Amino acid sequence: MANTLQQISASIGTAILVTLVAMGTNRFVPDADTSPELVGSLAQVVGFEWAFMGSTVLAFAAFILALFLHPPKKEKEIVRQIHGKDARSLGQN
Repeated sequence: MANTLQQISASIGTAILVTLVAMGTNRFVPDADTSPELVGSLAQVVGFEWAFMGSTVLAFAAFILALFLHPPKKEKEIVRQIHGKDARSLGQN
């Protein structure tokens, strides 16, 4: 299950970043003095900037969520409180 979720989330992350690149590229507006040969390259650079900003936001959100994780000992105590059993005996039921 964990491997499948990891692959799915990696695919979703890639799709989000490619979408951000496309959005940034499409929203690029060249200046009047920009040479026509550079417009495509500059548009891609802007798209990549969008993707890097998006990945920074996703990494920051993951960092904030990671702050709410409990250490393994605390997790076992939470399981014991919820189920009233030892955490090791839960896998045997």
